[in-house]
Amino acid sequence: MPLAAMFALARDRGFHPPLGAWRHGATAAVLLLFGLIMLLAGLARGQASVLVPVAQLSFVVTAGLGFVFLRETLTLRKGFGLAFAIAALVCLARS
Repeated sequence: MPLAAMFALARDRGFHPPLGAWRHGATAAVLLLFGLIMLLAGLARGQASVLVPVAQLSFVVTAGLGFVFLRETLTLRKGFGLAFAIAALVCLARS
């Protein structure tokens, strides 16, 4: 997250979230914390090679929900990023 924040600051000259995103910030933070706690609990009991790809899939789902509900634009850069993320998850799942 710090690397993504630095990249956004350098490339986009700041953060420019859609206005609709401000309504969901607190809920997203609570859900992210809950997901992290569940991931840590799962890692204490299960294999990381199974749990981590599932946890990383949340970023793809989050991006899709942002496009649908927050009306975010799907740029070429975002599309390639999502495609590479999905490809990486497929590779991790098959290894």
